[in-house]
Amino acid sequence: MKDLKRSLPPLVLVIEDRLEWGESLQGLLLQEGFRTAVARDGLEGLTLAESMDPDLILLTLALPVMDGLEFLQQYRHSFREKGKRARIIALSSIPSYLHQALDLGADWAFRIPMDRNLILDSV
Repeated sequence: MKDLKRSLPPLVLVIEDRLEWGESLQGLLLQEGFRTAVARDGLEGLTLAESMDPDLILLTLALPVMDGLEFLQQYRHSFREKGKRARIIALSSIPSYLHQALDLGADWAFRIPMDRNLILDSV
């Protein structure tokens, strides 16, 4: 199974509650050859992350049901137990949330809105 995953393009999980932004990110990533999945809230994102084992997670921090900061706490706990972990890019328009996200285990944190080239360079 690991050999099959290595032969596939990287899987990016986009966790974004705004439909148009999530679809835009997904389309951009698909054009660049990535596999994608989209979750609309942190709880759905956590479920998909645990079941799909993505290579990268694009995480908007302001989310319904479970916000991005809670997602990071839960995901960090989950990956410690299961030994798997995706790289995480946290996205927010609120600078203090970005600092908290880094403290909670995000690998990178960027202020939104971001332009297309910065997104692709980050991924």
